Amino acid sequence: MTGLRKFLLPLGFNTRYIYHPYEQIQSENTESIETILVSDRPMFKGVERSVPSSSLSRIYNFAKLGGSIMTGALYSKVSSGFNSSWKESLLSEENIEKLTEGLLKMRGAALKLGQFISFQDSKKLPPSLVKAMERTRREAYIMPAAQLERVLREELGEDWEKKFDEFEMMPFAAASIGQVHVARYQGKKVAVKIQYPGIEQSIDSDLNNLYRLFQWTNILPRGLFADALVENSREDLVNECNYLLEAENQIRFAELLKNDKNFFVPKIFKEVSTKHVMTSEFLESLIFEDICAKVNQETRDKIGTRIMRLTVREIFEFKFMQTDPNPANFQYDMKNDQVQLLDFGASRGYSNEFVMKYRQAVDAGIRKDREKVLEMIKVLRFVIGDEHEDCIRGHVNSILAVGEPFSAPGIYDFGSQSITPQVYKQLPMMMQHRKVPPPPETYTIHRKLSGAFLLCMKLRAKVPARAIYEEFIAF
Repeated sequence: MTGLRKFLLPLGFNTRYIYHPYEQIQSENTESIETILVSDRPMFKGVERSVPSSSLSRIYNFAKLGGSIMTGALYSKVSSGFNSSWKESLLSEENIEKLTEGLLKMRGAALKLGQFISFQDSKKLPPSLVKAMERTRREAYIMPAAQLERVLREELGEDWEKKFDEFEMMPFAAASIGQVHVARYQGKKVAVKIQYPGIEQSIDSDLNNLYRLFQWTNILPRGLFADALVENSREDLVNECNYLLEAENQIRFAELLKNDKNFFVPKIFKEVSTKHVMTSEFLESLIFEDICAKVNQETRDKIGTRIMRLTVREIFEFKFMQTDPNPANFQYDMKNDQVQLLDFGASRGYSNEFVMKYRQAVDAGIRKDREKVLEMIKVLRFVIGDEHEDCIRGHVNSILAVGEPFSAPGIYDFGSQSITPQVYKQLPMMMQHRKVPPPPETYTIHRKLSGAFLLCMKLRAKVPARAIYEEFIAF
């Protein structure tokens, strides 16, 4: 490596494009499941770019991003002959592209918050921003080899290579906080998740800088309560950066589900895991996109039912939830007929008091008891009670809409659901007149619940949701 590249590495300036080889997947054939042949596809295609790891470099990159966006807005306004509004100029395609590239380059808390924004209802946000934030969930840069090796030496020791039988230096996946490599440990194929350097130490400054950027540009609507969004993300990000805590969460979920053969949680190898490196069993199975596209209706119904049932159990039985609904966290082992669960960094518990109140609100919504729903959203502080009547009515109607699958008798068809348009219809007044941010716990619960709904919609699954309600929610 040249001396110049070594100097630029911590600042995140050097870039190299990486293309992965192709793989072919052939499924097992069973009596009830169709044979699947997935055509050749790239395992992973990414861009190699070093992570800005020092505090100074991250502050510099944020300042540069903010300046670039403001300059782009001025240029857009001049180009339009000053006929466009300042908000329209800020949200030009060029500026949104700059924001996306900046988040992808920074990774860590900045990218994670961008990904979370992408889970928000698209009616709340400008379409160009929704499209850009969606990209942050699909793409990620990866560390150069020199930076990767430095992290491995710091975490596992100078002899880290000797601890593995084999180690593939090219990752097969990359995300906001780390990238994942395939290796072999004690004869077993494993997945090694490696955290980007400097991410944990930069959480506070990253979130503060990103919030300032939101304030300067006024990109996000007032009703989204960006300040509360940032603060509620802070604790989750701290936890997600602690891979030892994630390993404990994974072990806890394995214990919670040990008697449920419908699910599989991979084993953790503690001897080669640290706070910033986690090694677990490698899973050979179908990714979620292939499940949606290739398996038969019976199997999709079964998988959707399991995901929905588990989500409800997490809230009301375990009071402990894996809160990240990313489709990549759900795979399917056709041979053993098991849904495999991944990524427990975003797991958290809920108090008995909160769960009881929340259960009353959900139960009332499913029973279409508007008066009880109104009472409980005040108790939970979704509303204070003196908001505009359209805002209060919107909150009540939204809870009734979300309860629709569980109130319908028999089987609910998520492939032809009407929940989304019902909720979207309520959003404008809720956002315009909302006086307080949602309860802190509901940021994660609603992210997971809406994610479970979306997964079932993508599967076009038919789910006995009423039976799930009667088993876990009804009083």
